[in-house]
Formats: sequence, structure tokens, C-alpha cells
Amino acid sequence: VCACGDGEYVIYTSLRLKNKSYGQAIEFCWSNDSGTYAIRETTSKLKVFKNFEKHRDFRPRFSVEGIYGGTLLSARGSKHVDFYDWEECRLIRRIRVVPKKVYWSESGELCVIACKSSFYVLRYNREIVAKFLSEGVEIGDNGIEKSFDFEQSIQETVVTGHFVGDCFLYTNAVNRLCYFIGGQTITLAHLDRPMFLLGYLNKENKVYLMDKQHNVVSYKLLMSVLIYQIAIVRKDFEMAEQSLKDIPVDQHNKLARFLEGQELKEMALKVSRDPDHKFDLALQLKRLEEVKKIVTEYPSEAKWKQLGDLALSESFDLKLTEECFTKAKDYGGLLLLYTSLGNQAGIEKLAEAASKAGQNNVAFICLYLLNRVEDCIELLCSNNRIPEAAFMSRTYLPGATKGILKKWKEHLATVSAKAAEALADPDVYPNEFPDFKLGVEAQAAILAERKSGLLPARAYLEAKRRFNVDVIAELKSGGLPTSNGADYKQETPAPAGPKSEPKPEPEPEPEPVVQATTPAEPEPAEEAPVEEKKKAEEETADVDQKIEPSDDIDAALEDDLADLDTDLQAGGDAGTDGATPSLDELNATLADLDKEDDIDALLA
Repeated sequence: VCACGDGEYVIYTSLRLKNKSYGQAIEFCWSNDSGTYAIRETTSKLKVFKNFEKHRDFRPRFSVEGIYGGTLLSARGSKHVDFYDWEECRLIRRIRVVPKKVYWSESGELCVIACKSSFYVLRYNREIVAKFLSEGVEIGDNGIEKSFDFEQSIQETVVTGHFVGDCFLYTNAVNRLCYFIGGQTITLAHLDRPMFLLGYLNKENKVYLMDKQHNVVSYKLLMSVLIYQIAIVRKDFEMAEQSLKDIPVDQHNKLARFLEGQELKEMALKVSRDPDHKFDLALQLKRLEEVKKIVTEYPSEAKWKQLGDLALSESFDLKLTEECFTKAKDYGGLLLLYTSLGNQAGIEKLAEAASKAGQNNVAFICLYLLNRVEDCIELLCSNNRIPEAAFMSRTYLPGATKGILKKWKEHLATVSAKAAEALADPDVYPNEFPDFKLGVEAQAAILAERKSGLLPARAYLEAKRRFNVDVIAELKSGGLPTSNGADYKQETPAPAGPKSEPKPEPEPEPEPVVQATTPAEPEPAEEAPVEEKKKAEEETADVDQKIEPSDDIDAALEDDLADLDTDLQAGGDAGTDGATPSLDELNATLADLDKEDDIDALLA
């Protein structure tokens, strides 16, 4: 034991505290070897002692502000710290940091340089240094470049520290007792006052500290835990497996967190006793069966949701995904799943479940996809979204508009009676609702079609041409295209029967010809409406009776024919030199009559 102060040092034996050696020194430090130490007499002179006798003295090339012992002798300057070997005081490495303290592990492999606001962990390459020194290689001003390997930098201020094996125990500036091992910093205890680390007793499995009032406090730190962690850091898994048997079960969760930090998640999953931690580990390892087992024993909506995502992304197990999303009440995920699969029954169940759970957005989408417009409007009204319900009924269900409008007025009257009166009624203001009655008629036809059910997905190519049909325009023209969904649901084709002749597609307008033939009337596929029959009869009568053109057309034709006769007469009188109209001029005259009726009249 050495006591240094007032420019002197005294060394005592540890058992009887007898005076062993003394001398003048400003600072004192021990080597890892027993009986070897160094002193700083002045800022420019250092002395090394072996077996309590002077071994060597040397003068560094800079002003020495402090010295530190350990595997190598360290001398701190104003901008750097130099490391020297104890035998010949040769420069091993210069590191450009200014430390407050330097700590070495018992094996001499690890070195901690504690600075003002952080500390650095370095690994000493003893073999490389020994090879350089034995071969007599010239060493530069910065020493041997590969003598140290940088391990890690920790942004904490070390107050006091001590190595236990490869584990570095220390107290920091915020009154915490921590230890660093394998790149991880683990907090052992939170201190209620500043304390100083005294050391660690293996037999007691305790760390001892002392405060400024000389009160000694101890904290439990199992040596078996440290041995296990050191073995893991050194990749000695056999030793770690053996030492795990001596560690109490209540420490296993702590070890599992340590193993996870070392990226040994397989071992952490075996060691852990915490179901939440085991779930996270199994999820990271994508162990589907293990995750399902844990979730079944310790269910929660969040865990079911994570399991469903894993089942969908890794194994594409749609059945398990549906089960997990259902138990997790993940209505958005179920909507995505059912719509992707075209699962009508699933969407119906989801609509009911989402409505009960208050997930109105999902419920509305499901009802809309199912073509249940009435339920969509009812859902909007039940959530006081009456304006949206009114607009939806006007577009998709005109027959319900009057009832929704009444509710809208009642609801709006509670806010503004004037605004409620401004809402127009289709019966009172029909001019504001063009084709409203036709919309109601079209609704009846479409509702009748909807009773057959939704079309299967395989009917898309046949049904897509009906998606953009203008229903009102079709109704005005005398026909509304409908289709029976049951026809698409037949797995096998129906027996062949008499086929009705299809309605011909409208032909492009023909070029005018001298003779007009009456087109054959197509045999109707089904009974035509009364208006269609009447129109067909009128067209037949027109062809048979050769109806004379209208007054306007007659006048125009008479003028044109009179001009033509005049030109022809003048041409006849003049002989071959007359102004007879050419074929191009006649075609131009015909082109002026751009209406189909005009051309028919001219041909007649």
C-alpha cells in the first residue's frame, strides 16, 4: 500500500502496515507486476522501480502532467498521453486525448481511457508489440500504430472505476453505478448521493462503495453472472452454458437482455423467462409456431396483430392471418384481406362487426362494396351525416331522397331555420331536379336487377361495358340495359334453346345513293316497350308511303331545282358552250344538305 502527498511517498506492507520503502515524488503509480512501480519527481523526470529498487529513470520530450500505471506506464501531456513499456521505457503508442484516469483489466487486454466527458475502450495487442520490440523495428514519434484497437466510445463521465475480469465497474457523474461489458452498459444501481468505488469481493459477490462521510455501502453483483457474460464476450459458449447452471432463475431475464444486445437472439430466447421478451425475440427470429404458442398463452390485441402480419408476410397463411386479424380487431386489415380475396361472406361479417365496434368508415366501405345502398344511407343518418346521406340518395337511390330531405331539414332547423327552408324539395321545385322522375323509374329497374345478387368476379369482362352507362339517357331512349346476376353464377352452361336474333349495332351513315332500299326489320329479342313499337310503326309508314318532306325542305329543294332548270335551259340554248353544272358542283350542293332527313327527302 502506498501513500503519496506533500512531495513524498511511503510504501507499507498490506498485512502489518510496516514501512517498506519511501522517497520524494509528486505522483506515484503501480504496475500490474508486484513490486514494480513508477514515480514522477518533477514535470520532466520519471523513475521506474523493480522489487523496490531503482530500475531506470528517463526524461520524456514534453512536460509530464500526470502518470498512470497498469500493463503499460502512461504519461499525460497537455494534448496527448504516451504509453511506455516498463522494461526499457520505450514508446509504445501516443494517443491524442487528455485523460483524467487510465484503467487496465487484470489480463492486460483491455484499457479504459477516462476523459472529461466520455471514456474510450481500447484493446491492447500484446503479440504485435512484442514482435516489434523483439525485431528491433524503429518506432516513430506516434509509436506502434497497431498496438491498440479501438473498441467503443461511451459518452459518460467516469468518477471512479475498477476492472473485474473483462467487466469495467464505474460510477458516473449522475450518481449511477454501472458496468460495461461486451459493448453494453448495464446500470447496477441508482445512487442517492455521490459515492466512490472501492472494489469488488468475489467471495461476497458484492461491490463496495464509500461516500464522503466514510460510510461504506455494498451492492450485490453475482460473480456467476459476470463469468457468464465474460464467457459470452469471449465467444466461449461451452463455459457460458456451464456457468448458466449456477445462476439463479431470477437473473435469466437480465441475461437474456444481455444476449440480445450481443445479437445472440437464439440463446436469448432459450434463456428468457419473460413472455413479452420471448414474444419479441420469436417475432424477430420469425418463429411462427413459437409466436403463436406465446400469444395463445398470453393473448393481447397487439400481439395478435403482429402475428397476423408475420403470417401474411412470411408464410402467406391466409387462414391464420384472418384468425389473428379477427382476434386483434384489426378491421382495416380484414378489409384489405377480404377485398383482395373477393370474400363476400367475409365482407358481410366485417360490415356487422365494424358497425358494432364504431368503425363506421370500414362499415360504410363494406356496405358500399356489397351494393347495399339503403344500409349505407341508414349508417350515414345514424351518425348524423344527413347531408351526405341526402346526396348519396339523390345519386344512387332517388326514391329515398324525400324522406332524407325531411330529416335534413329537421336537423338543420336546430342550427338555422332559414337555412333549412332554403333546401329545395323535388316536388315543389322540379326544375331544380332535372330528370328526377326518370331517376326514380331507373331505380326500380336497377333494384329489380340487384335482387339477383352480386356478380361474380369472372363476369367482369362481360359486365364492365355497363359500368359507365348513362342510365337516364338509356331510359329516355326507351331501354335500360339489365342483366341477371344468376346467369353469371351458373357453373355449367344452360341447355341450348331457341336463340333470339340480337339487336343490330347502329351502322355508320351510308353514302347517298340514287335508289334507297328498305332495310329488313330485325326480329325483336323480347317484347319492346309501347313507345318503341309506335316509333317502329311510324318508321315503316314513312318508308311505305314516301312521306313528303317538310315545308322548309320543299322550299329549299324547289329553289335548287329551279336554279338547276335555269342552268340546264341556258346550257341547251347556248349549245356546247353553255354553263352546265359539273358533277363536283352537284356533290357540293348535296353536301350543303347535312341532315339525314334532307338527304332522304332529296332522294325521294
